[in-house]
Order: sequence, then C-alpha cells, then structure tokens
Amino acid sequence: MPKSDFVRLTGLFRNKTKKGNLVGTARPEDLKQLVPVIKEALGDDKGIVFFVVKSKFDTGPPYYLSAAIDRGNPARPEKPRRKIEEEDEDDFTTSEREEIDL
Repeated sequence: MPKSDFVRLTGLFRNKTKKGNLVGTARPEDLKQLVPVIKEALGDDKGIVFFVVKSKFDTGPPYYLSAAIDRGNPARPEKPRRKIEEEDEDDFTTSEREEIDL
C-alpha cells in the first residue's frame, strides 16, 4: 500500500459534449499506484471507495478522483444498494451546480 491511504487517479474536468458529466483519464503511472490497493482490498475481502474531491488550487482540474480501501464504519451498517432513478442522477445542490457551471 502507498504511503497515504488514498491514491489519486486523475483530475476531472467538465465534459464538453455532455453537460453535467466530468471526465478524466488515469495515466499508466497512476494505475500502477492502484494495483497494490486492489490487491490488498481483494486479500482482505474489502471494497474500494472512490472519492471525487474539489481541488483547493486555482490552476489544474477543478476536481480529482481518488481511491482507498473501504475500512468500513461500525457505526454505519451495510445497506443494500438502491437503484438510481433518472431524476436522481445528479445529486449536486443548486449552489454546487452553479459553482461548477454544470
């Protein structure tokens, strides 16, 4: 596992053709960092949690995607996944929507 629990996979930018979507490409060197995370998660029968995080820098991508092994939360019991209805597909609040110009 890398020094940090989180592995940065890619920066995310607004998709120019599909409003409301973000896009980014993980480079081979980024994917190599993900391999130990996947191996450890599989070895411990754990999942991997993906995070979309707003960048605090003025230059570069406005968001980035990172991953970490799911450490679980004993206070939060596992729930079955719910189907995402079409009208629920964008959970951004109005202020977040305006902020990132979706």
